[in-house]
Amino acid sequence: MMKSIVSFLCILLISLGAVKSQSDSLQIGLVANYPLGSDARDVGGKNHNGSFVAVASMANRFGEARKATHFEAKKGGYGSLTIPLDLNPSEYTELTITFWVKPDQLSSVSDILTMGDKKLYRSLSTTREDDNLVWRLGCGKKGEILGSRVTAGWTFIAMVYDQTNEAARLVVNNSVFAGRASVKSSRQKAVFGGFQGAVDDIRIYKRILSLVELEALSGALIDQDADEYAIILRGDFKKEKALAERVELDSLRTRIVVTEELSIYDPETKKSKIDFLTNGDTIRIVEMRDDWAIVEFKDARRGSVSFGNLYDYTRAENESGIARRISNTLSDLFNFTKLRSWIFVGFLLVLLFLAFKFYYKIDDFFMRMKKDNTAQASGGKADATVIEHKPSVLARLFPLNRFRKWPLYMGAIIATLVLGSVLLDQHEAEWFLNKGISIFPKNYDATVHWILWGGMVFILLMLITLLLESFTIAGPVWGAVRVVYLLLVNLIMMIVTFYLFILVLIILAVMFGLFLLSAAGTGNKYRCTRCGRVFYGSSCPNCG
Repeated sequence: MMKSIVSFLCILLISLGAVKSQSDSLQIGLVANYPLGSDARDVGGKNHNGSFVAVASMANRFGEARKATHFEAKKGGYGSLTIPLDLNPSEYTELTITFWVKPDQLSSVSDILTMGDKKLYRSLSTTREDDNLVWRLGCGKKGEILGSRVTAGWTFIAMVYDQTNEAARLVVNNSVFAGRASVKSSRQKAVFGGFQGAVDDIRIYKRILSLVELEALSGALIDQDADEYAIILRGDFKKEKALAERVELDSLRTRIVVTEELSIYDPETKKSKIDFLTNGDTIRIVEMRDDWAIVEFKDARRGSVSFGNLYDYTRAENESGIARRISNTLSDLFNFTKLRSWIFVGFLLVLLFLAFKFYYKIDDFFMRMKKDNTAQASGGKADATVIEHKPSVLARLFPLNRFRKWPLYMGAIIATLVLGSVLLDQHEAEWFLNKGISIFPKNYDATVHWILWGGMVFILLMLITLLLESFTIAGPVWGAVRVVYLLLVNLIMMIVTFYLFILVLIILAVMFGLFLLSAAGTGNKYRCTRCGRVFYGSSCPNCG
């Protein structure tokens, strides 16, 4: 008996501890809490008190009188609650808003929470889908997340945004709805209203609440599509790269210059150039600031250098300068603003032209080398007995005669694929190229993921075909040489394609500019001083 009592007390204490722990966690990251009723006080401790227009108090979801707020119909609209908070992604990259809502109308589309245009900013509204009125979470340029059907009675809502990972979640009672989100920042404050109905217990967090925490707030198990709630950490790769570079600079502060000219600027203004360093000079970082470092150089003089230039054009004392120079050379190769880059690409274009022009002759050379090697292997005897072998399947298939130059186009396909995906969705393309590449699709939830994955598989098949064709027509040794040669040609093709794309954009921009100038010139009316005719342009069509 005593043992049973002790066990019960232990379970009770553990349960109470878990409840207290959950209650404590719900205070972490709490920006504001509006219990509502007859006033809009913030009881979260930050005093972000809201303001009402045309509202009345009513019973909340527990039936307690005057503990919830009802938005009344008024001339030209409905009552509202304005929250004096900036809930934009510029202020809160992670945001969770929870509340209870009870709409009076179950047939008309209405706004629940807005910050301006609900198509651009964080918002919650209702909309029609297949003749049903459903909940809608605004996701900016990514569109929207549609939830379950709007029903009578109190409904628990959780709006979850993660701007860094471009993800959003909508929780309606016990159901999770997932999607992508990339919203803009609005100049307007958050406003609850735009509908006739009631709201209760608004909570705003500057973090992503867990499902367990949402269940504690809603008082019910969230079990419909709960596995969709987890957000994949895609991250901002540019910021991650910059942070990693800063950490390296901070840990290895003595640096050796690996460029012809590293500019040193005034440590205070960061604008006027005070000196420059060259290959082999030594500098020491003495202070790390926001985007700049204060460095000490010649005779203990001090100046400032940006983190980007420090990382790109200096190396640690124990680091090889060759690796950093190769990295800088490759980076400069894709620097479209430098004339020498365009000259070098012009040279590559000549090489590419020669590769296309003499493709058949070079390929025939590889095939002759295989025949010569075969003859040498048989002893090279003219009177040797010739034994005819039936050609293998690969020998009958390769080379592919219908489109013989196909191996030269892999680089162009890769460049087009990358450029197209970046134009379609830069953030998702960056995630895929940095962390999303996989033979078996995983966590692909955007169109650009599947485009890149399909292109990657196609390129892989082309590469396998190239290997089979090369070793079939040229043998193991010269087949390997052919593969290396064609991969170099495709690298050139990829670089040239990138530059041709930029050139096309430049030409289009110039043509558009000329069109605007022409339109501006022809938009003015003139009267000829000789014949009196009104005309557009620079000269009278009658008199010239």
